[in-house]
Amino acid sequence: MPLDLHQYTDLWKNPTPAGFDQGGAHPIFPGHTPLPAHNDYVIRENQLEDYLDIFRGFDTRAAGRGVPPIIPAVWYYPHPFFPPPGVAGFVPPPGVPNPTIRYILIAEAANPAPTYFYNVDHLHRSPYFTAPKDAFNFPAGYIPAGIPKPQVLWLLAQQGVLLLDLYPFAIGYTPLIRRALNNREVSAHFWGTPGPVLAPETIGARINALMGMGLLDPEGVKLAFMAPPILSHFLAHQINLGALPNFGTTIRMGVNATIPPVLPAPGHVIPGPLPPTFLVGPPPHASLVGLGGVVRPLGGLNSIPYYACTCYDGAGNPNSLFIQNALLP
Repeated sequence: MPLDLHQYTDLWKNPTPAGFDQGGAHPIFPGHTPLPAHNDYVIRENQLEDYLDIFRGFDTRAAGRGVPPIIPAVWYYPHPFFPPPGVAGFVPPPGVPNPTIRYILIAEAANPAPTYFYNVDHLHRSPYFTAPKDAFNFPAGYIPAGIPKPQVLWLLAQQGVLLLDLYPFAIGYTPLIRRALNNREVSAHFWGTPGPVLAPETIGARINALMGMGLLDPEGVKLAFMAPPILSHFLAHQINLGALPNFGTTIRMGVNATIPPVLPAPGHVIPGPLPPTFLVGPPPHASLVGLGGVVRPLGGLNSIPYYACTCYDGAGNPNSLFIQNALLP
């Protein structure tokens, strides 16, 4: 269920960690950055709900989804997977059983540019769309070249793929802003901190809701990070330490082999697994081992968690090979 205008605005204005403190004494985004339009956010959430209808097996728009798509309440386009009678569009083949969610990719936020993953009208290439598409073109040729975007999304759903954004605000996030969100525990809040009740904006609440609807694969869900390394490493480290929960998923690491086996710059991942000659000092502490991968701290930097956990490459884009390394057998 999308956040209403009141909830959305509060998350923008509330002090950290449960908000971005915009309008407060120490805003995450300095200056007078305007609140991104709530209508645009609601449209994105409804486009995600359209995609989730593939897993549900029915059109929740027709069933009274109960969330006005925009103001005034008109749909942005016909349902891309359950087109109404007489409306041209992609029609799923009959008799195909409903898929279940097997893989969750965590991204940072929607881009301010019109490149949203679930918007079938956004057709130009974006690495956040092409990397998962290419990763789950498995076996090769499963997703034919040149097919319409609704059909690509339907095929991704058959593989059990779901992408979720951590933050609701479509703003240009910089390394400085990402570090501020981490240091002021905003990233942890939007992931979902341990407690009796998870706030509705958190990844944990969303995963729990999907579980309650019976959309998660009963054999287990693998989760990987497709956000930039500064955010991915922070969340992986906190989960590894037990400070943040995994919400019943198996956190998986993508191996980035594009960075040479030398001391990396902060925020980068290291290749893995590294030869023993590149390990300096004692083995890593038990709290830094897990998540379905291997943590390889380097000499002199043992206090900094360098993980091969992100699906980003050296060019600063999501990478299909690293998604495959993280999630596929």
